[in-house]
Amino acid sequence: MVQTKTADRKQAKTQITFNAEYGIQQLAQKIDLLDGRQFAIISNEIRPGSYNNVDAVQIPTGKIWYFRTAQCKTCSFQYQAQLKKSNYYIGLGAYNQDGIVPQDYYQRHRH
Repeated sequence: MVQTKTADRKQAKTQITFNAEYGIQQLAQKIDLLDGRQFAIISNEIRPGSYNNVDAVQIPTGKIWYFRTAQCKTCSFQYQAQLKKSNYYIGLGAYNQDGIVPQDYYQRHRH
């Protein structure tokens, strides 16, 4: 008879974890922005001749034309096992955040 060693399943510890979060972010306080004409006038004061016809500048008018409500998402997965003589850990994660200004975002992935 041949006898081999096997792992004692009663001493093995395994843990699996999954986390997911979702949130939104938005402009906390509304701010006044320049309209097209005001922007052209100030630009001409800084650099004369930047805009010859200040009334022809096409920038939307209003207070909040440039900001938006943005999403923030994160998720992670972990697996760990502890045996008598060895430990194992595997972790994966992702983080995506849109900015309140269009074309602005942040992404991070780990493994």
